Amino acid sequence: FRKLLPQGGTFPEQVPKLVRDLPAHLGLDAAELNGSEASLGKIDQVLWRLGTSRIFSRILTPEVFAPLTAYVGEVIRSATGGRWEMRCGSDGETWEPWIVDPTGRYYAPFAIFKELHEHGKSGSIRGFVRGHTGPRLPGAA
Repeated sequence: FRKLLPQGGTFPEQVPKLVRDLPAHLGLDAAELNGSEASLGKIDQVLWRLGTSRIFSRILTPEVFAPLTAYVGEVIRSATGGRWEMRCGSDGETWEPWIVDPTGRYYAPFAIFKELHEHGKSGSIRGFVRGHTGPRLPGAA
């Protein structure tokens, strides 16, 4: 997992650049990734087109997973009024980027790894974020 987020403890400082890089990695127009629920649906469409085997070879790489985690985290951060916080993982070496909302609730945007790993093509980034933010997600019905 540490290899997928090589930014380590500096991840929050790199979020703006990572988010800017994501559209090119996914073949999307930057305007499509506007922080809304619909934008997460665009990411899901890319994943569904790739198929399970290509998700692992193309998305679960440091070049794509870090920007995807940054984008998902920014959507959660915006919806919850939260902030980025880095925590050391259970292995004592891996830095994990978390979002902490004003009430102290923690959100793990990097957990999209589990969503993609366990569900592959049938996974949903939109569903993952909606499950965490509920009606606070911009553009949620």
